[in-house]
Amino acid sequence: MKESRQAAYHGGDIKAASGQYGIPEDKIVDFSASINPLRHPPAIRKLIRDNFTKIRRYPQPDAAGLTKAIAGYLGVDRHNIMPGCGSIELIYLVVSALRPRGALIFTPAFSEYERALNAVGSKIYRREIGDFNPERGRRPDIVFICNPNNPTADLFEAGDLISFIKRLPSAYFLIDEVFMDFVKDKDRYTLIRQALKNSRIIILGSLTKFFALAGLRAGYVAAHNRTLSKLNKFRYPWMVNYPAQLISEALLKDRRFIEKSREFMFREREYLYRQLCLIDGVKPSVPTANFIFCKSSVNSSRLADLLGRKGILIRDCSTFRGLGSKYFRVAVRTRKENLRLVNELKKILI
Repeated sequence: MKESRQAAYHGGDIKAASGQYGIPEDKIVDFSASINPLRHPPAIRKLIRDNFTKIRRYPQPDAAGLTKAIAGYLGVDRHNIMPGCGSIELIYLVVSALRPRGALIFTPAFSEYERALNAVGSKIYRREIGDFNPERGRRPDIVFICNPNNPTADLFEAGDLISFIKRLPSAYFLIDEVFMDFVKDKDRYTLIRQALKNSRIIILGSLTKFFALAGLRAGYVAAHNRTLSKLNKFRYPWMVNYPAQLISEALLKDRRFIEKSREFMFREREYLYRQLCLIDGVKPSVPTANFIFCKSSVNSSRLADLLGRKGILIRDCSTFRGLGSKYFRVAVRTRKENLRLVNELKKILI
């Protein structure tokens, strides 16, 4: 059964894996969730300690400080930013606000697009990833494009996306850029500037991946003022909790952490990619973000189970619509952890 028809599964459930395999949580290495593996600066831990008692208070209802920090990080006006409790919540908010009758999704894709659309009764059209040829008789009200795509890592240049957008002049485009911070030369690919001028383009961003804040839940939408006015009607107060606002603001302003993370990722993903290329039975795709999409010579669910028994979690991609039983995805982690993954894969596949 495909992911969209059952309880959502996204990987990263270390507690469940610990119970399943009888391995302590701190002994499990999680390659299934694509999160920056670098430790947060010591100043962040001090910030939490110094402000712990303030969790008694309500957070800023509009997350004004966080909004300003996101705008500064992206180099846009704060009036074009709407923060939220993670990108998934914002996907549902956008769909609830726009109520599309028809929607286009490129598969394989993140399952929450389909789940959010099903919740409002939208008719869903599907096309293979990268097929930007318009079809007669199908005029969706909204189009979902993930760039870089999860899980395949397909990356589309801004010019190609703009050409496609022009072919559907009445549709909204939700461009999911949650992995864009890991892209080299990202100005060639992001549509953030176009979104500020075109009310049909909505950019989805996340602080989960790059800033490693999965447990706090923080994300944002960047869009034209007119579009944000529509979305704000469906936004409730206190969408981002106090710790998430506090820590996100600090990390967004930490240039050293940002540059260190990018340099680490560019170096380590190339290393892991080269190592995976040397393993018989694994065919990795060229990585564009902080994960590597692979085809395996064995069943991906079986492979995930064998690695799980060794305390290594990978993302079995057989649950993605449009993919078979031979695909998996691994996050890029530290050199030591990446070597552990490579060595265990060799034992299984060679």
